[in-house]
Amino acid sequence: MLVASVDADSAASKGGLKARDVITAVDVRRISNPQDFSREMCSAGSTVTLTIVREKQERELRLEDVARWQTGQRRERINGSEVNVL
Repeated sequence: MLVASVDADSAASKGGLKARDVITAVDVRRISNPQDFSREMCSAGSTVTLTIVREKQERELRLEDVARWQTGQRRERINGSEVNVL
């Protein structure tokens, strides 16, 4: 899942997530589409580990203080800040 943008001061930004990162897993559970991502984030706790691909390298990012995940039509939220996803 491609990240289009990340709001400054969000848990995603503080955890190191950047535009053009590709999220491939949430807490080691593979995702292949926004619905998988939303489902995993809804069941996640306040700390989440995302597996991403950036510049052809796989990395893990730890997001802390993640509020309950809310879904939207091509947008997701972390602590009230939108993370636009494609």
